[in-house]
Amino acid sequence: MSGDGPGNPAEGVELAKERGQQRRATIWEKRGRAMLLRADQRPLIVSRTGEALTKSAWDTAWQRFSRAALEDGTITEDERFSLHDLKRKGITATRAPGTRNRKAAATVHRSPFTVHRSPFTVHRG
Repeated sequence: MSGDGPGNPAEGVELAKERGQQRRATIWEKRGRAMLLRADQRPLIVSRTGEALTKSAWDTAWQRFSRAALEDGTITEDERFSLHDLKRKGITATRAPGTRNRKAAATVHRSPFTVHRSPFTVHRG
């Protein structure tokens, strides 16, 4: 993708980020919770109580999301992918120059070389 025009993935990510921030702010305000100053202490996706999602909650939400996408025809069974696949796809899709260290930092890889070890492809049998 060129990144130009409608459907620009970067714009979609920014929109999703903004909506997540708005939702978090609404929940935290409703619960009387102060906005933390440090960004690394503010989870983007929060539960209805304002807490960071647990691994179990993420897995449940992803299964519901995937099932709904299958049921409404957004994706087919062959196009279904896991949360880890989504992470790998994001790493692979980032092609801006000089991003190896930034990718490693964003994905919590210990080494920038790990980022490029397994580019995203879905193999179906």
